[in-house]
Order: sequence, then structure tokens, then C-alpha cells
Amino acid sequence: MRTFAALALTMMCTLLGRAHASTLDEWILPAGTTELDVDASLGTPVALVQGATGVIDRFDPSTSTLTHWTVGPAVLQFAVAGQIQTHIDAAGRPFVFVTDAPHNRIGMLDVAGTRYDFWNVAIAPAKTPHALAVDHPTGQVWFSTYDGVSPPAVAVLDPLMGTISSWTLPAAIVAVTNHIDGIVVTRASGTLLVYVAIAQRNELLEINPGALTARVWPLRYGNPTRIAVNSAGEIFAPNATANLVLRFRPSINQETIWFDGAFAFAPFVSTDSAGTPFFPASNAGSPFVANLNPVGGSVTGVTPTPFVPAFATIVTAANVVAAAPSTVGLALVSPAIAPVGPAPFTHWLVPGNGALSCDPTASLRDTWFIDTATNRIARLRP
Repeated sequence: MRTFAALALTMMCTLLGRAHASTLDEWILPAGTTELDVDASLGTPVALVQGATGVIDRFDPSTSTLTHWTVGPAVLQFAVAGQIQTHIDAAGRPFVFVTDAPHNRIGMLDVAGTRYDFWNVAIAPAKTPHALAVDHPTGQVWFSTYDGVSPPAVAVLDPLMGTISSWTLPAAIVAVTNHIDGIVVTRASGTLLVYVAIAQRNELLEINPGALTARVWPLRYGNPTRIAVNSAGEIFAPNATANLVLRFRPSINQETIWFDGAFAFAPFVSTDSAGTPFFPASNAGSPFVANLNPVGGSVTGVTPTPFVPAFATIVTAANVVAAAPSTVGLALVSPAIAPVGPAPFTHWLVPGNGALSCDPTASLRDTWFIDTATNRIARLRP
């Protein structure tokens, strides 16, 4: 009896170990297809966008099919460091929002309507949108703009009302030549809050649109670009030129930093269903995907400086073009993969890495990324 119980326990532990083993699935992209950004923030299908070809893609892993939505380069030209994000409205209809910096536009793929709408960012001085974030309860699209000539701005597009509102960031926050990239929105506190990374000044900006208040915190390291927020309202940012990751808790004005030995991080970051951040990393030229278990770290308190944001609003018309879908099947490969330390980081050696987005709806903590070395769409299940 004891022998049977021991055997059963051993089998159960083995099965549990296999159930939690890391897996990597990669789907081979067609020749000539180069994806520059990926979004899995609302689950699958995941959204992707190509470069100057005017193509938005949606990938369904359940059928291994990639659907191209072509609008043409005269209508859409995606450029790094731009961003895409999926939105599902109250009726369950999927949309994909995208920045178009070369044309100074925000675009929207209407999947059910097989059309592409775009709005010219015509409110001065907002020019050249670089990052965006969708407030899903309202469908409003927040985005950051800079071009090195006009003052940087934070703006919001309301597609239903046909308006764009813009706040020109004051010189006390950012210089004309400064870049502002990362932007996220959260309602973790019960109130809509918008966060923006100000890279050259090493600062994090918070805007409360309802109260028309803003505040900015100085950070301890340089060049925060992409940022991510989890369901608790915590902000994460990797340092794109060093081996550290930052977590900021706005509710208690607290910054925590973790250092990761010989690993350096790319600017992409996303939080998974457990609320922990994933990001592309490298070590001695080898590509990795890394995860931080945010315990410990170097903690400090930070005092914010308040500002009063002044938003100006204009009416902007939507331009509509047809979006032609075409579907192609992708071949699947599954390279062997295993996690390595040191804690509190976990690293997975991958064939290649690039833009990354976690699926916070997936219990298996799916992390999607673009394998730029082999030109594949990749899914890590850690």
C-alpha cells in the first residue's frame, strides 16, 4: 500500500512538473513579412503591424493563421518607436489602434467593418505620435507626441466624438528636443490615470484627466522609454542601456530598482496575468526573454512636483478607406527551452527577441514576442 502511494505521489509530481514546464512555440512568418510591434493585451488573436507597407496583421494561434489587413503605404506607415493596441467595444467588436508617425496620424482597423479609419493629428503643437494606450471603458486613445522641433505633448483621441485634446508639456517638465515615448492608462485606483515616461529628464508623469491635475516624479536612472502597468497600478520600466528594472508605486511615491548581473534589457516591457513584468534581454550577445519576480530590491521614496494640465480640444474628421483581408497559414516549430536564474530574475534563452506583449487573460502567463532573428511570431509559456 505504501509502495503504491509513493508511486502515485511520484507520478503526480512528475505530471505537475511537466504541466509547469516552460514551452516556446514559434510560427514562421511568410517571406517579405516583417513585424515591428505586437499586442496581446486583450488575449488572442494577437495584433501585429508591419513597417512601411501599410499592413496590420492579426494572428490566431488556435488555427495557426495570419490575417493581413492591407490599407497601403499611402495610408499607413508604421515606424519604431510606434505602438499598436487592440480594443473591443461594448458590442464585442474588435478594433486595432496604431500610431502613424510619418503621416502624423492615429489609425484604427475596424475588423468587423473591414475598414481603416484614421485621424490627422492637427492640433498644434502635437506632432508625430509615438506611443498609445487605450482606455477600454471609453474607447479613448491616449498618445504621446514629439518630433524634436515642436514641444512634446500628451493628447487623447475620442473616436466616437471626433475630437482630439492636447496638453503641451511645459518647459519645467520637458524640453522641446526631449523624447517622450511610453504611455499607459490604468483604473486600478478607481479613477482614470495616465502615465508617461519622460526619457531625457528621467521622470515619470501622471495625469488625472477627471480632476485636471498632474504631477511628475524624478527617477534614479536614465532614459525610461516603454513602460507597463499591472492590475495593481504599479509601473514597470526596464533600462534600455543597463542591467536594471524599475517599479514605481504612485500611490505611495515609492521607487524600487533591481539589478540583473550581466543581462541588459531592450525597452519593451509588458505585465502578465500574475502582474509581473517580462522584457527582451541579452547576455554576451545571446537573446533572452526575462521575467522579474518583484521581491526585495533597492527602495527609495520620491517626492512629486504638481502641475496643472491645460487641455485644448479640436474637432477632427475621420478618414475612411477599405481594409482588404487575406489569410495565410503558418508553420509551427517548438524549440526546447528552459528557465535559468539568477533570482529574482528568470531568463529563457530564445532564438531571437524583439517587441513583446503579455496576455494578461491567459492563466499560463502567455508572453508573445517577435523573434527578429528567425522572423517568427513567438509565444513563451513560462
